Amino acid sequence: MYYYRPSINALTDDAEVNPYGQVWLPLAFQVGILLVVVVVIYLIFRLFTPSLPRLIGQALDLLLALLPLGLWLFFGWWRERFVLQPRERLLMVAIISALAANAVALPLIEQVYQVERWLAIAPTATRVLGFTFTVGASQSMVIYLVVRYSVWRDHLRYRLDAAAYAVASAVGYATVLNLQFVFNSNANLDVAAIRIFDNIALLYSGSLIIAFGLSEVRFEQPTPFFMPLMVALSSFLSGIVIPLRTGFTNAGFTVQAAINAPSLIFGTVISLGVFIAVTTTTAGLFNTAARRAREAQAAREP
Repeated sequence: MYYYRPSINALTDDAEVNPYGQVWLPLAFQVGILLVVVVVIYLIFRLFTPSLPRLIGQALDLLLALLPLGLWLFFGWWRERFVLQPRERLLMVAIISALAANAVALPLIEQVYQVERWLAIAPTATRVLGFTFTVGASQSMVIYLVVRYSVWRDHLRYRLDAAAYAVASAVGYATVLNLQFVFNSNANLDVAAIRIFDNIALLYSGSLIIAFGLSEVRFEQPTPFFMPLMVALSSFLSGIVIPLRTGFTNAGFTVQAAINAPSLIFGTVISLGVFIAVTTTTAGLFNTAARRAREAQAAREP
């Protein structure tokens, strides 16, 4: 049976043009729905200050921690079943990333680096560099290594495959991070909601930077320093955003921290702004790279 098979360099989310699953629109839906939930919870707690029974509060915390995963499973994984050429290893990448986060990255951050003991009170420049080389580097390396060694190279058929798999890795990592937060803190539901959104927005942003690097290495021949530069840029993004959003409360990066929600909501505005900026920029870079590849291919044709 014959069906249209586009160039691997095509970059479009239009299902009528290529048989691959969409990336940008499902990602926007996931973050948008999560943001609405967070805002609703925040407003309820600000206006009515409800006091929830402990078991109900814990159950809601757990559901909230799993919400980003549930949204991704619907918009990013389940919908792949309805396209002609689905991405077969999305769920595997998410699971491996969750395991790597739980077994390697988070123990390294908390037990070896112990960032909450020294970075919370460090000067600004030290905090930026410290979070870059600890939290940022750990998160970015997990996403890069999992995608690089689980789907490379045959499963990256066109450029946006890298973005889809990097987002899958990010949501796997974020799920473990969010579960750890709700299990190890006594924060109110509104504070937990804000922290969960901050985690997923930052991880999605960093993963898209890594995805662009992977797509360039897969389909072009950049300098050998290009991919390490993308991983470093993703790490540096965390190094800047974490101190910036927690600077409103002078709080450290620790799952035990119970932070004041009215102050922390300003950090969420920063997380959202960073996500929008990074997503818009990387989408433009993907489009530009794909267009140049098509132009180069057309120039070579007789």
